[in-house]
Amino acid sequence: MEIGYRKFLLCFVLLALAFFGGTVLASSVVSVVANGKIGYVGQITDEVRQTATKKMLVEAIKQVLEELPAVSDTAIVEEFIKERVEKSPDTYVESYRLIAELRDKKYFQVIGKVNVKKSLLVKDFNSYTAGEEPGENKLTLVLLVSEYNPRTNEWDYWWKIPPDKKQRLYFTRQLGKELEARGVLVVNKVGKEKILLQSANFQTPFVTTDAAIQLGLIYRTAFVVIGNVHLNEDVSKKAKYLVASLQILSTENGESIAEIIEKKKVRSNPRKSKFIEMARVVAPRIVDEMKTHLARASGKVSPGPGPVPTQVAGEYTITIEISNLGNLHPVELLQRYFGSNDSPVTEIESVTLEHRKVQMVVKSEVDGTLLARKIMTAFPNEEELSVLSSSEDSIKISSSHPGVL
Repeated sequence: MEIGYRKFLLCFVLLALAFFGGTVLASSVVSVVANGKIGYVGQITDEVRQTATKKMLVEAIKQVLEELPAVSDTAIVEEFIKERVEKSPDTYVESYRLIAELRDKKYFQVIGKVNVKKSLLVKDFNSYTAGEEPGENKLTLVLLVSEYNPRTNEWDYWWKIPPDKKQRLYFTRQLGKELEARGVLVVNKVGKEKILLQSANFQTPFVTTDAAIQLGLIYRTAFVVIGNVHLNEDVSKKAKYLVASLQILSTENGESIAEIIEKKKVRSNPRKSKFIEMARVVAPRIVDEMKTHLARASGKVSPGPGPVPTQVAGEYTITIEISNLGNLHPVELLQRYFGSNDSPVTEIESVTLEHRKVQMVVKSEVDGTLLARKIMTAFPNEEELSVLSSSEDSIKISSSHPGVL
């Protein structure tokens, strides 16, 4: 058969498979089309076929890696392929099917459809970039995020009903997909922890830090993400915001390694698309924080300039505005916190109530931006307190939540 016909056949096969062959078979396996080409002398032996097939598998795995959203460094991909994949490509291949063989006087080529184990591949790639051994993926977490449903005026959360049984968990399901695409192993299912989930700690949409860490220890994950996604209304600006308020906890020591607060302005009750957009924004920030924490823990990244130095007591005078009050409970929470030993506030100078707003003026050892972060840390699951903005001398807090207004 003439080589011109072979080229035509190759183009036809690639076009056909490009149309049908790029579909996702399952959440952990993806199908791609690849080819392997080698030079040969004499006859096409079994060894020649095996070598070409191995090259095809390596090429398929490389394609999957290069298409990942979080991978931009081609050099590290080539290094991973050389050190991990070329030695044993079968590790990352579930199955394959040869479609065609092409040959001329110098080269032999195979074309096939390869089903790549994407989850395992991504996990090992992230482990490799973090300097870990194969299979030692430390990007693991339990996701404990509750979502306010404006249509039902209720909170939805997976530890009440699993995500695959409750389609309303738009943010949780999308965040899980985005994190897994970046190599994170996400746990949000009812399994061996069922007895724990039946305890009093998991009968509300807001889980305590201790209970969250306990669940992380059961699953042996490195991190736990807690928090909520809710709707806030700023009456003064006649605006509504979809707000994600999350906290990343280290299972190892129970400490908070990062807080993530993201908000999007919405015209009315947010649709599914707004929750999905929010998840896509938040996911890379979570991954970056986890990687930074792991790198610092391993000594590969310097810890930075160190903690913010304590300011002289009373140096900062901060005005705190609390809006959308339906009751005074948020104010009481803040007053109780400011009077505790954990608070940097040294004095509450005044508290003024006007219409549905309360203005508090306090003296603090830290500025308003840092004080706002400490408030969110003190009340990570308190739906009545949500920081809208902060600066050196002011903090704006909204207390809108289901049942308050």
